[in-house]
Amino acid sequence: MKTKDRFDVLTEGLQILWYESMELEIIPLHVIESGSPGPVETIGKYTSGTDIHYYFYEAILEHTEDSVIRIDYNEPPKEWEGTEWQIEFGSTEIHLDKNGEPSSVFWKGNDSSTVKLEKNKDWIYVRSQEPFGRVKISRSVLNRPDQSALRKILISEVGQCLLTGCDLHACLDAAHIVPVKSGGRDSTSNTILLRSDMHRLFDAGLLCLKFSHEGLEIMAAECVRHYVLEQMKNYNPCSYAARHAEALNERYEKYPRAAELHRLVLNQ
Repeated sequence: MKTKDRFDVLTEGLQILWYESMELEIIPLHVIESGSPGPVETIGKYTSGTDIHYYFYEAILEHTEDSVIRIDYNEPPKEWEGTEWQIEFGSTEIHLDKNGEPSSVFWKGNDSSTVKLEKNKDWIYVRSQEPFGRVKISRSVLNRPDQSALRKILISEVGQCLLTGCDLHACLDAAHIVPVKSGGRDSTSNTILLRSDMHRLFDAGLLCLKFSHEGLEIMAAECVRHYVLEQMKNYNPCSYAARHAEALNERYEKYPRAAELHRLVLNQ
């Protein structure tokens, strides 16, 4: 496979090809553009034959200068548990040009070594040129059914729609609870698996979930109430949804809904 073929030109953000492991790391666009110091997640993609493995690096972003950001890697991805893979500790240093885009990228190991990565060989930067603003992650690998990192991890861990119990993988989407454009993270803690029709209703504000002292409440607009009830028949989503109680409640409190919602089900 040619080097350029290992990049995904439809994935927004900084992509780094680490040659020793032949791993593609994706630093999401919102991490580069916001530059907010603190915890961030980057996405790792490792291909071995026909097998593709996705995982998340939990890292720390810091500003070393006005136009330089540094991402520190201090622990291996949780998805590596039970494997023999080992992380190389160090930092990715990204120098930004006047437009806020990467102009040069360096790897700085904890052993004081420094390696300058070559643009278009070791790394590329992809940013949408949409006339009404960037699309963030909406056109990236994260939301494409055949290459979705979050989706693949959720299918591996959960395997079914939170609301309907549908386990037909071709019908399942990774749905962000708190939207990325509103500061939500591209992480498994901020995503749930929904069947594609439930995902559309959720994003449109016609379907909502929240937790109270009574348990999980599921609400839907009058126009879709009977449809949602029929799709949820004989399935109890409470145990899976409980992991996302905080994010679901934040969405319910902060983000507008398209219509008045009616409580459908209360799961204990």
